[in-house]
Amino acid sequence: PISVHAVEDPCRELYEAWTESRQDVPRSHEMTPISYETFRAWHRSPDFREDRQWIALDGSRIVEMSFLKYPPAGGLVWTGFTGSVRSHRGRGIARAVKMETLAQAIELGVASVSTDNDERNAAMLHINEELGYSPRPAFADYEKDR
Repeated sequence: PISVHAVEDPCRELYEAWTESRQDVPRSHEMTPISYETFRAWHRSPDFREDRQWIALDGSRIVEMSFLKYPPAGGLVWTGFTGSVRSHRGRGIARAVKMETLAQAIELGVASVSTDNDERNAAMLHINEELGYSPRPAFADYEKDR
């Protein structure tokens, strides 16, 4: 059954699920907390489109999300994020939601989708490998000390 519920700020619910989903993701560096205002700004960027985002619900709670980033002037389409809240990991939901983003990209005529992963996140590396992503040379992120 499909349930519809009204919420005052649906992006707030997405932010809370996103924040929880990234807290304990295996990473080679500490995950910096992101404010709700920064999260909202990211979701207003030109490469983010709400109609290119998929979520999974358990009742009315967002438990999984995945979205693609479409550069407005063309270029590589990227997975912006795929993640599960802790209580729903290991159920195949991440794969299912990520597959929905890829199916949508195929429908839109996108030739390829890129993604990135921290080498320590074995679960998502496994999903990406099974979905046909191929390894690319590694790259490094640099963070400025505050």
